This record gives sequence, structure tokens and C-alpha cells, in this order.
Amino acid sequence: MSLQQLQELLNNSVSDNQATSQAADRSIAEMMAKDPKLVISLHLQNINTHPLHPSASGSILELKNVATRVVLDVSSIGDPAFHSFLKSSLLSALERNDFDESDLSVLASLVPNFAARFVFKGQWEDYASSIFAICKKGSNGGYITLADSINSRLIKYEANSAEINQILEKGFSNPKTSINSLSVLIAAANNTENDADLKAFGPTIVKLLSVCPTGDLNTVVSKLSEFLTSKKGFFDSVKTGLSNELVKISQKQGVLARVKRIATALADQLK
Repeated sequence: MSLQQLQELLNNSVSDNQATSQAADRSIAEMMAKDPKLVISLHLQNINTHPLHPSASGSILELKNVATRVVLDVSSIGDPAFHSFLKSSLLSALERNDFDESDLSVLASLVPNFAARFVFKGQWEDYASSIFAICKKGSNGGYITLADSINSRLIKYEANSAEINQILEKGFSNPKTSINSLSVLIAAANNTENDADLKAFGPTIVKLLSVCPTGDLNTVVSKLSEFLTSKKGFFDSVKTGLSNELVKISQKQGVLARVKRIATALADQLK
């Protein structure tokens, strides 16, 4: 199988013609069973093509199945060169800025699943530093992966607080990465006993609410709602300012009714 053949099969797998779709799925599954290393390598090539091929979404979903061991345990493939290619390809894809938002979210979330099988075996030892480097380049994929890696304890805040704090400072200063920086902050705070340094970002979150585009408020307010449930005292130092911004959101035109309700409840909770 060549990359072009895989791309054609992936395109056919989403065909409106059921027979065509099923035949493509069957061909991909059969080839995966026969030569998983080849098929995985082709998927990795596909998510790194320039320009991005339309079938990349299909490759991301197929890689998700591998990452969650639906297909096979990829760590059972005893080939160091393949492991190296897997790692470099995944990290390279995380740096792209032309993925659909949903595709990027899936891709970035599956990377820690792959890494966990190797990091704890003494391989991919520079995983954390690689993710930090991607974040510092301003890649949202890096921020999503970092948050998931902290939540899975693959990357520990205690051991990397200086790096993570630096990443948060830079991330919150960039409107393009500010929302995913919030995810990293929440993950770090929820997975450490010492969150004193992280609480210093309280004023940053107040500012984020004040400048957040209306279309992003659903995501931001929802994240804050979950966070305040688990870390009620985190924003004590900025309680008044945060409450005031939430009240403004609850009264803002164009904001979803659901978001207004959550904002009102959070403002009351902070009183």
C-alpha cells in the first residue's frame, strides 16, 4: 500500500455510498492486521503532508484507535527506528496550525496515550522537553497535549513548575493560545499540592474574561465552572474582580443563555 492508496481509501471510507464506505474500511482493517507498522507509518506521513490532505482527519481517527489500543498495542512493535519515526511525526504534526480545531484536539489528546507506553519504559525520555518546546512556539496542539499530559501525570507540575509557568505567561499573552493556556493552568492546579505560584495567574484570568470574544465565552466559562468546583479557593485573591466580570458576561448581549446562567451561578458562588 502506498500513501496515495491510503488517502483514496480514507476518502472512500466517508463516502455516502455505503458499499464503497464499507469496502474501504474493510481494506484498511485488513492491511492494518497484515502490516500494522506500514499502515501506521502511512497515517503519520498523511498528517504531515504539505499542504494538508483532506484525508488527514481519517488518519487522525485511525491513529486514535491505535492510541487507545483498539487495534493493537503499538509498543509491541519492537523496532527502535519505527518508535523514533512515530515520535518525531506526532510531535511535528502538533506544530501545525492548519488542522481543523476538532482534528487538532483529537490529535493532541492522543499523543500522551502513545507516549505513556514508551516514557515509562525509559524511551522518549525527552518527551516533556519536546512538548515544552512546541508550546513555546505558540502551537495550540502543544498546549492541549501539555494539559492532557499533566492530567495523566505523564508530566508533573512539581518537577517542571518553572517551565510550565513560563509557558503559561507566554500563552496567556497571546489571544490565539490563551484559552488552551487556561486548560494547562487548570490541569496544573488540579494535579499539585503546591499551587501558590499558579494562583498568581488569578489576575490574568480576570483579564481573559474581560477581553474574551463572545464566541469563546462558552468554552472559557465552562472550564472555569468545572475548575471552581474542584478548587474553590483558587481565586480568593481576585474574587471581587472575577465576580464582576462574570456579572458583566451574564448581562452581555449575544451571549448564549446557558453561558449567562453559568456566569450568574459562578458570580454568586464567589460572593
